[in-house]
Amino acid sequence: IYFLLLRLPLLGPQPLPLLGPVTPVLLLPVDLLEFGRPRLLRVLRLGRCRGRRRGRRGRHGLRGGDGDGGGSGEAPPGGGPTAIGSTVITTEIEGELWRVRLTDNLGDARFDGVRPAALQSAHLVLMCFSTRDPESLASLRRRWVTQLWAAGSEAPTVVVGVGGQRADGDDEPKEQVDEELGSAMAERLGSLAFVECDSMASARDVLGEAFKAAKEFYSLQWQLRPLEAAAAGSGAEPAWKLHEKRGAEEDGGEALTEDAVRARLSVLGRTPTRQHAYLRCDVQELGLTSLDALSSFPHLQFVNVSKNRLCSLEPLGALRRLLHLNASHNHLMRTQTFSPPSYLETVDMSYNTIAEVGDWSAHAYLRELNLRGNFISRVGEGLLTNKELRVLDLSENNIGAIEGLDGLGLTSLLLAHNRLQSLEGVSSLCALQALDVRHNAIESVKALQDDDVPRLRALCVADNRISKICEVAGLAGFEFLCDLVLSPNPVAELPFFRSQVLHRLPRLRSLDNIAVEAEEKIKAEVVYGVDVEARREIFEELLPKESFVDRRMMKEEGLAELEMEKFGTQGDAGTYGADRAEAEASSSTVGGRTPLQHAAFRRRLAMARAGGWPAGVADFSDFGPPFVKVMVTDDDLPQILEAAVEGGVQRLLLGGSAVTGQGARSVVEAMSEGSASLAHVDFTGCTAIAGAAKDLLAALPTDRGCSIEAADCGLKREKEQALRNESEASAAALSAAEQERQRSAGLVEQYAGKEEALEDAAAEACFDLEEPPPPPPPLCHPLRWRPGVSWEAQASLRACVAKNPQGIGRDSLSMTTKAGQKIQLSLSELVELRELRRLMLIEWGCEHHDDFNEDDDSPSLDSIGALSGKPLPEDFLAAFGPVLESARLLCFMLWEGVHPSDDPALPIRRKKEEWEADWAERQKRCYALSARARSKYDSGDPPNGVASGQLIAHFTYLALRGSLPPPDKCEPKSHSAFGLKVLRDCPRPDPERGIDLHDALSSGEVAIEAITGRGFGRDSVILRLLSSSEEDLEITVRQGTIFQHPGWQHRQNLLVCMEYVVMVPAGGLVVKPLSAYSMNSSCASPKGSRMTLTEFYFDDAKVLTSQGLVWDYFDGCFQK
Repeated sequence: IYFLLLRLPLLGPQPLPLLGPVTPVLLLPVDLLEFGRPRLLRVLRLGRCRGRRRGRRGRHGLRGGDGDGGGSGEAPPGGGPTAIGSTVITTEIEGELWRVRLTDNLGDARFDGVRPAALQSAHLVLMCFSTRDPESLASLRRRWVTQLWAAGSEAPTVVVGVGGQRADGDDEPKEQVDEELGSAMAERLGSLAFVECDSMASARDVLGEAFKAAKEFYSLQWQLRPLEAAAAGSGAEPAWKLHEKRGAEEDGGEALTEDAVRARLSVLGRTPTRQHAYLRCDVQELGLTSLDALSSFPHLQFVNVSKNRLCSLEPLGALRRLLHLNASHNHLMRTQTFSPPSYLETVDMSYNTIAEVGDWSAHAYLRELNLRGNFISRVGEGLLTNKELRVLDLSENNIGAIEGLDGLGLTSLLLAHNRLQSLEGVSSLCALQALDVRHNAIESVKALQDDDVPRLRALCVADNRISKICEVAGLAGFEFLCDLVLSPNPVAELPFFRSQVLHRLPRLRSLDNIAVEAEEKIKAEVVYGVDVEARREIFEELLPKESFVDRRMMKEEGLAELEMEKFGTQGDAGTYGADRAEAEASSSTVGGRTPLQHAAFRRRLAMARAGGWPAGVADFSDFGPPFVKVMVTDDDLPQILEAAVEGGVQRLLLGGSAVTGQGARSVVEAMSEGSASLAHVDFTGCTAIAGAAKDLLAALPTDRGCSIEAADCGLKREKEQALRNESEASAAALSAAEQERQRSAGLVEQYAGKEEALEDAAAEACFDLEEPPPPPPPLCHPLRWRPGVSWEAQASLRACVAKNPQGIGRDSLSMTTKAGQKIQLSLSELVELRELRRLMLIEWGCEHHDDFNEDDDSPSLDSIGALSGKPLPEDFLAAFGPVLESARLLCFMLWEGVHPSDDPALPIRRKKEEWEADWAERQKRCYALSARARSKYDSGDPPNGVASGQLIAHFTYLALRGSLPPPDKCEPKSHSAFGLKVLRDCPRPDPERGIDLHDALSSGEVAIEAITGRGFGRDSVILRLLSSSEEDLEITVRQGTIFQHPGWQHRQNLLVCMEYVVMVPAGGLVVKPLSAYSMNSSCASPKGSRMTLTEFYFDDAKVLTSQGLVWDYFDGCFQK
C-alpha cells in the first residue's frame, strides 16, 4: 500500500526574494495499491487531468466535471510507477492554473519521519483500494483512517476503487467490491465520496474532481484550529539511510554519464587558478538517480539537478568551488547529503521530502536557502551560525513556531502555508524587509513591532484569522511599510475595508496586490472627516449667517453602525467573519448541510464506531469552525446511537446540540439496553432537557453507573446532581464494566495470535472440497502445538505416554505404537530418528548448533547441540522440554507415524494414503451430520438466503472435538444445548421500529441478495437487501440474529451484537455493514465467506455485552 501526495501552489513567478502572489498548497496522501498507481500517475505525468463525467452528478457528492481539470505536465520523464517520488504538474482547476505536486510511496517505512507532517498538511486524502481485493478496502479502516485521526487532520477524504486489470491466466476473483459496497464503506469511513477508477478516462475524472474538492477545503482551511506539532516517526536515521541506499537501485533510474555532462555545460569562464573552464551544468529533467559523473568536473560553480529522482547529492562534495545549487523536485529526505563545498551561496532544495532543516554551519557564505514544499515541522538551530543568510524560504511546510533564527541578518523570510499561530520570534530579525506568513493560523500581529523590525517594507498576512482593525492600526509605526497583503482575513469583511486600512496606513503603495490610488486615500480621509473642521471654519468665516452641513455619504459613525449591525461589535469581524452565521444556519438541518459538513458528521460517526477518539469518547459537540460545524438534532440521534453502541463508547458528548426532550429520552433508552456500554451523556447547554428531566431521571439505569451531565440546561442544582449519579455503587459498577472491557480486549488480542494456526486448521477441516488438501504435519510437529490448535496433539500425547511412560532413547529402544504393535529400534535407527527431529525443528524455524565432529561418520548418541532462532510453542516446550534431550518427543514421533527410514529431504508430513483415507472418512461423517441437521431445521420452503441446519451441525462437530461417530449414528445436538431459540417455536415480539428482517423476507417485501462475512467485530457482516416494495422500508435486524456458513468451512459463525434499522429504498438495493460477535473461538474467522441467515437467535442480554462473555458462554457449551 502506498501514499501519493499532491500540493497545489497557484501558478506564478516565485523567485527569491519575492513576496509572490497567492500560493495555496494542496496535499493529497493516497493509500494506493500497486496496480492502481500506473494508471493515476500516468495521467499526471502526461498532464491529462481534464475531468469529464459525462455530465452526470454522482450520488456521493463529487459532481461531474465540465472540462476544467486539464493541464500541462512538468513531470520528469521515464521510469515506472515505483520511480515516482516527487512530481510537479500544472493543471487548471475551475479556471485557475495551479501547480500540483505528487509525492509517492509515503506508506513506505522510509518515510516514517515525514508521514505525520504530510498528513497534517493534507487538503484532501484519496484512499485507494483494489475493487478486486476486498481486503484492501478493510485496510483503509484498519490503518490509514486512524493515522489521519491521530495526526489531527481535518481534510476530507475520498475513497477510490481502482479496478486492476487481470494478468493472463488469472481467474476472475470470487469476491469484488462493487459501487454499492464501496459507497457504504466510504460513508462509514466518514469520506466525502466514493468514486471508481477503472480506465484512463475515469482516472482523469477522479483527479480533476479531487483537485476541486481540495481547492474548496483550502479556501476554508484558515478557520481550523491550529494543530499540535506532528510527532516524527520512529527510526528516522535508519529510514533516510535506507532511502538513499535504494535511490540508485530503483527500476527505470538513469545514471549520469560524463558525455551527458559535457553536452550540458555552459558559461565559459575563469577558475580561481586562472584557467578557462565551463562553470555551469544543467542536467534537470533526466530522471537521474546518480550524479557520480559530476565529480570529474571540479570547476563547476553553477549546478542544476532539479526535477530528477535523486535521493542523495553525495558526488557534489567533490565540487569544492560550487556556488549555486538547484536540487529542487527530487527525492531528498535530508539537506546534508553531501560534504559541504566551502563557498556555497545559494541552495534550492524545494519540493523534496525533507523532514528537518539540518545543520548548515559549514556553509559560512550561504546567502539564500529555499526549502519550500517539504515536510519540516520545526526550524531547529541549524541556521544560527549562518550570519550571511539573507533569504530564507520555508513556505509550504508544517512549521508551528518562528524559532532558531535569532541574530540572523535575514532581509526576506517566507513562511507561508505553515501552522504558525503568532509572529513571536520575528523581533530578533532587525534587518527584515519582507515577511510572508500567508495561510497560517495567526490571529494577531502585535508581536511585530517597528522598534524591532524598523526596515519592514512588505508584509503578507493573508489567509489567517485576523479579525480586528486595531491590528492594522498597530502597523502604523513602520515607516517603510509600503506593500501589505491582508485579504482574505475576517477583518476584510468590515465595511469600507480598504478605506479603513488606508486611513490608518496612509503610506501604503499597494494593498492586497492592488495599487493604491491617490483618489482612494482622499476618499478614506473624507470618510473619517480629516478636513471637516477646517471646512467648517472656512464656511463659518465666509458665510457666518449660514449653518454648516456635513454632506458626506459615509461617516465614521456610519461605519460603526454597519459593523454593529453585521457583527454585533465595532472594529471586529469575529473569528470567522460572516461565514459563521451562514454555516450555523445550514448545519441545523440535515438537508441544509454542505458536503463538507456531511463529511465532518460522518467522520465523527466513524470515530465512534472505532471505539471513540479519544478512546471511549464520542464527541458530537465540538466540531470546530463553521464550515464543518454540525448542529446535532433528533434526526441525527439514530445514527449517533448506532455508531456509539457499535464502537462500545462509554461517553457521548452532545453539549450545545439542538436535541429535544424526546431525543434525550431515546438516548437514555439506548443506555438502558443491556448490551450498551454507554454510561455517560453530556447535554450541557441543551435547554430542551429541562422539560424532560423527570423522565430522564426515572429511566436512567443508575445501577449500572450511568449518568447525565445537564449543566446550563435550566435545571435546579438538586436535579443536576441526581442526574450525575455520583455514588460509590455507581463507581463500582463502572469499574466492573471497564474490567470486563479490558478482559474482552485481551481475549481478542490472544485470538489474533492464534489466527495463523486456526487458518491452517480451517484448511485441513474444509470438507467442501472434492479432493483432500495436502497432508498436514503429524501431531508431533511444533506446527500442531501452536496456541488454538494444540488440544488434539495434547490428547494424542496423553494416549502415547499411557502406553510408553519411559519414552524412547539409549536406555529404552522399544515402544508400543498407536496400533498396539511392539517395535524395537537399533542404535542407527535412533540416530536417524534424532536427525528427523532436528530437521523438523529446523522446518519450524529453529537453528540447531551441533557439538560433534562433522567428519566423524559413526553414529553418535552423545552429541546434543543447542537450539536458537524462532521460539517453540509454549505447550510444545512444556510437553517435551528440554527438546534435544527428550525421549518423549522421539517416542511421540514414532507414535504419530514418523519412521527412521523416512526421506530426510522431504518435510515431515502425515502419510498421504493414511491422510486421504482419514479425511474422506471425516468428510463422509460430516456430510451425514449435515444432512440430518438440515432435515430437522431446514424443512419447508425458507426464503432465499435463509438456512439453519449447518449451524447445529458445526456446533455438534465442535462439541465432539471433531470426533464424529459413524455416519449411521451421527445425530445433531439440540439447539437448546447451545442456548439458542428458533423463531418458529419461540417468535420474537415485534421491534419498536421497522419490520423484522425475517418477517420482511417471509412476506417477500425484501430479498437477500448476498451475505458476506469478514472477520468479526465491526463491519464483519455485509448484508445486501433488495426491495420489491413500492415504498421505502425500515428493516430491523435484531440483536442476537445469527449467520452461519452454508458448508463445512470450519470458520466462525457470527452473532449480531446490536439492533439495526436499515433504510431500504423502494425497489432499490442497500448494502448494510453489521457488527457481530464471533460465536466459536476455536475456528478461523471468515475471509470474505458467503453466509446465510438462520432462524436461530440468542437473547441472553448479559452475555451479549462483550465478545469475551460470548466466547465464555459458547465455549462452555462446547465443553459440556
